[in-house]
Amino acid sequence: MANLPVAVLGCTLTVSNASGQAIMTPLVSLPSTTTMAESIFVYSGDKNVTVTACSDGAYVQSAPAFGDLEITAEKVKVDDAFVLRVTDKTQDISVTVVEPGSPPKTKNINVTVTITDAGQTKVLAG
Repeated sequence: MANLPVAVLGCTLTVSNASGQAIMTPLVSLPSTTTMAESIFVYSGDKNVTVTACSDGAYVQSAPAFGDLEITAEKVKVDDAFVLRVTDKTQDISVTVVEPGSPPKTKNINVTVTITDAGQTKVLAG
């Protein structure tokens, strides 16, 4: 297993298969308060993400969607849980999108959320 940068508060999450935004779900997915990388608190353990503002052509997201990042680290733990790293991602998250009109058209699209930038480059984990 390759050593990859450990994700910290402020890391970049990217939504695939549609344009949109993803954030660590506030209050559920707080970073460690004991361990830092480059003076920024690191993420470890199960973390939830919220997907918002997705669009697929004329279709726009009608409600937030939620998913869990899957941890791939096997060696490094913080606060008794494995750390999150660049390339950790969710399974498919179903997002409901609506095309305005009369009547409006609704469909579901599947997106994934991936940590694409850890927010720091010096601390790596396998």
